[in-house]
Amino acid sequence: MGLLNVLVVSILTCLKIYWSCGDEIEIRCDNSNTSKNIFPDTYLSCEPPPVLDKPTKVYVSLQILEIDGISEHQMEFRMHAYLVIAWKDRRLDLEKLISGDEQFRTFPCGAEKFLWKPDIVFHNSKHVLFFSETVPNSRTKVLRDGSIYYYARYLVQVGCLMELHRYPLDTQHCNFQMSLIASPDFKVALHWMGEDDSPYKTLAGSILLFQKIRPLKFVMLPPVTKKSKDMWSTGNYSTLVAEFTFVRRMMSSVVNTYIPSTLVVILSWFTFWLDVQAVPGRVTLGVTSFLTLATQVVQTRSQLPPVDYLKALDIWLLACFIMVSFSLLEYAVAYYVFYDYSDNKINKVHSVLHSYVRETEQSVKRDCDSRCSNSSLTKASKTPKIDRISRIGFPVIFSLFFISYWIHFMNE
Repeated sequence: MGLLNVLVVSILTCLKIYWSCGDEIEIRCDNSNTSKNIFPDTYLSCEPPPVLDKPTKVYVSLQILEIDGISEHQMEFRMHAYLVIAWKDRRLDLEKLISGDEQFRTFPCGAEKFLWKPDIVFHNSKHVLFFSETVPNSRTKVLRDGSIYYYARYLVQVGCLMELHRYPLDTQHCNFQMSLIASPDFKVALHWMGEDDSPYKTLAGSILLFQKIRPLKFVMLPPVTKKSKDMWSTGNYSTLVAEFTFVRRMMSSVVNTYIPSTLVVILSWFTFWLDVQAVPGRVTLGVTSFLTLATQVVQTRSQLPPVDYLKALDIWLLACFIMVSFSLLEYAVAYYVFYDYSDNKINKVHSVLHSYVRETEQSVKRDCDSRCSNSSLTKASKTPKIDRISRIGFPVIFSLFFISYWIHFMNE
C-alpha cells in the first residue's frame, strides 16, 4: 500500500512538471552553471545592495501605452503602461553575461526569482492587473555597465480625487504615485530615469508616451514628474509622482446642455407676446418649458457624483430654472392685475349710468350692457403693461447673466 502511494505521487509530480512549461523552463535554467555562478554564497535577496552607507539608487521610467476610462462618478482613470526599473547590484558576478558587444543580455530566467528587486508599489491604485497572457509580460536584462534593467506591463486603475466646482469648464490634476513598501529612504532611494544626474537618461525618459493619448472627454497635457517623501512610523519612504493634467472638452456640454437650456428659456419668453386672455396657450407654454428644464436638470445630475457643493453647470441650470419660473409667475401677475383693473372700470361705469338715467330701467340696462361690451373689446385688444416690460426685461437680465457667467469661468 505504501509503495502504491509513492508511485501515485511520483506520477502526479511528473505530470505537473510536464504540463507546466514555465516550471520546466525554470528547472532547466536553475541547473545551468551560469545562473549558479552569478550569486555569491552570502547573497540575500531580501536586502538591497549596500553602497558605502548610502541608499541604493533605483531609477524608474513610466512608458505609457494608453490612458482612458476617466470617470468623474468613480473618481478614477485607467492607465496601460510599462514600468521600467534600473539599478546596480555589485554583489552579483555579471562579467560572463556582459562580455561581448551586445548592449544588453537577458538575465537567466531561472535566476530571476533569487534576484533582489525594488519593492515598488502603486500607492493610490485601486486595482492592478499584471499581464500574463501566453507568457508573463516582464523581463530582466543586464546592461553593458552591469546595471539590472527590469520592465513589466501593467493595467492600473488609479484613484483621483477630482474637483468639480467648475464642471464642465474644469481641468483635473490626477497623480500616480509609486513608493517603496519595505525599504526606507536610507536603504533605497527612488529617482526618475530622466533626471539630469541619471546615468540612464539617454536610455529612457522619466515618462514616455508611445502614442498621442486622446481620451474621449479630455485633452491630456504633457505629464509632469515630481518627487516626495512619505513619513511613516517605520521611517521615511521616497515616492515618485507622475502628475497628469486633463482639460475637459467643451463641445459635448455645449451641444447637450448649454444650447438646449438656452433655447428653453427663450421659448418661455414667447408667452409675453400672447394675449392675456389666451390662458391655455400661455399656461401650456410656460409649464412645458418648466418641465423640460426640470427633466434636463435631473438627467445632468444623475451623471455626476453627489458632491455637496455647487458646480458651474448647477449655477447655469439654476439660473435658467429661475428665468422659466419667473416667466410663468409673470403671467399670473399680469392676469390678476389686468382683470382687477377691468372689473373696477366696469363697476364705475355701472354707478355713473345708474345715477344718470333712473327713470327708465330698461334703457339703463341696455346702456350698461353696451358699455360693458365695449369695455370687453378694449380689454381684449389691450396688452398689459407688465407684458410690455417683460418683453425687454427678461432678455436683458438673461443676457447680462450669460455674459457674466462665461467671462467669469473662462477667465479662471
